[in-house]
Amino acid sequence: MPGVHEFAGLLRDYLGQLQLPLDIEQLGSSPAQKLASIGWIERGGRVLLVQRRQEPFAGRWTAPGGKLELGETPPAALIREMGEETGLIVRRFHLRLITSETGRAGYNWVTFVFRCPVTEQPAHMSFRPEGVLAWVPLPVVPQRCLPSVDRLLLPYIFPGVWRPEDVIAAGRGCEPDQGAGLARLFSHDLPIPDPAAVYFAQIRYGDDQQVEQLQICPLRPALSRSPNP
Repeated sequence: MPGVHEFAGLLRDYLGQLQLPLDIEQLGSSPAQKLASIGWIERGGRVLLVQRRQEPFAGRWTAPGGKLELGETPPAALIREMGEETGLIVRRFHLRLITSETGRAGYNWVTFVFRCPVTEQPAHMSFRPEGVLAWVPLPVVPQRCLPSVDRLLLPYIFPGVWRPEDVIAAGRGCEPDQGAGLARLFSHDLPIPDPAAVYFAQIRYGDDQQVEQLQICPLRPALSRSPNP
């Protein structure tokens, strides 16, 4: 699959349209990193999650998404992947995060993370989910067995819904040993989640798939965009 530098021109144009001060070198620190778009889909106070069958994060509940195809913008990949994996039509989306993730094989990504309000009915019945799909009430999303990275980033994807300490506490029933490590990461002067900001997160995973290092910084006020692949 193509990496960050194969998308360099396209990404520069996309980041420029959003007036986000990131360059390609900041986005991709490793040639192993692939690009993906992820959509946290909301409808009627619920969020659509998938329990993944395969790596990365096999067995965990997370948001659906997938790799960018060569020549695609992040929004175009989001629309295509949501149709292919959920059958839903995504017409509105808010970019919340861009992540640069490094770790063992399969955990090297540059990911565009969108929050997607959806009201449309399924587009078709031939979609191919990457695992079990479930609509989960928003307040109880942290109680699912989430990847540690999602638990850390949820307050920035859904600002004002949970405090970081509540997200950590909700996961202790799933992974009792995870809480202390996440609390340590949250204690390192991370910014207060702001609904009017897009964030850039640099993440490093350990061999156990847990987040070892996390840095988050706000880029600029968030924009609500219409699809413009």
